[in-house]
Amino acid sequence: MTTIKDLAGIVGVSHSTVARALNDHPAITPAVKARVRAAAEAHGYIANAAARALRVQSGALVGFVVPDIEENDMAAMAKAIAECVNATGRQLVVSCSGDAPERELAHVRALVGARAAALVLMPSERPLPETIALLSRLPTVQLVRQVEALAAEAFVFDDEAAIHEATAHLIGLGHRRIGYVGGSETVSTGASRLAGYRRALREAGLAEDPALVSTVPPHGPAAFGAFRRLVEATRPSGIVLGGPRITLGAAEAVGELRLRVPEELSLVGFGDRAWMRWWGPGLTTVALPARELALACGGHLVDLLRAAPRQEQAGAQAATLLRRGSTAPPPGGAMMRKRRRNLSEK
Repeated sequence: MTTIKDLAGIVGVSHSTVARALNDHPAITPAVKARVRAAAEAHGYIANAAARALRVQSGALVGFVVPDIEENDMAAMAKAIAECVNATGRQLVVSCSGDAPERELAHVRALVGARAAALVLMPSERPLPETIALLSRLPTVQLVRQVEALAAEAFVFDDEAAIHEATAHLIGLGHRRIGYVGGSETVSTGASRLAGYRRALREAGLAEDPALVSTVPPHGPAAFGAFRRLVEATRPSGIVLGGPRITLGAAEAVGELRLRVPEELSLVGFGDRAWMRWWGPGLTTVALPARELALACGGHLVDLLRAAPRQEQAGAQAATLLRRGSTAPPPGGAMMRKRRRNLSEK
């Protein structure tokens, strides 16, 4: 890690001059400030208020950087990883990037500056080059998502197999016009889940209809609109959903459209929230082993911190399809024709 002493030697000034230059002291000339800041940037010097506030002692912290913590799965994962980290006498620091690469960089920079011992990351779609460079300085493990540019092992769900099973379930009930609403293909989870949907269709000898597929940012409002447009434009008999928030947005759209599930539309969700058990007839959904995945990740992280032989190996955890009342054989032609007339009149 580059220090103020290192910068002083590089620029050829005193330690105090470097410190004052970095703090924009008026006694330091603009030319010297520019030289010091250029050297700091070139050599990766980190000093900011967040890092100073976090710094307890070198190696006492482990970072957990995720898009948000609102999802129940993320909270469960944070708790499980904290249990593993606490067993080593360290503390887990949770930071939310909002899936913004710039905010992700700020959190990583602060953790590196705080001399964090390691970091668990659910990466954004495209981490900035500086983020990737900083992560090379400390042990890092990717969780749920993975980015090839990061030289860090990944603990993920078997997303492709999960959506493949969900789609095959509808096919087995007799559905042939099956829609899919999922996250963007530019994120590893979104790409894998869409691949599972496509593989199930292909194995059943069904041609994919692009009009039946919608990929959106994994947020409720976007999912609400995408689900409604897909239903009104294509009239599928069943829909597979590719994310927890997407499932929530779709459930809200079902209520607004007054669709009868499963009489008019079969629905398979993603994740297993408490509300899904009593929503309508009960939502058939893909349940994720969130705690198990996080414990495996945390155990691997502890092995890295202790420089011990690895007990936990990176890989994909299988999900489980929970069959409830929201899926059934497709409706008859008369019912669908009546429903189509009703939708067109709204």
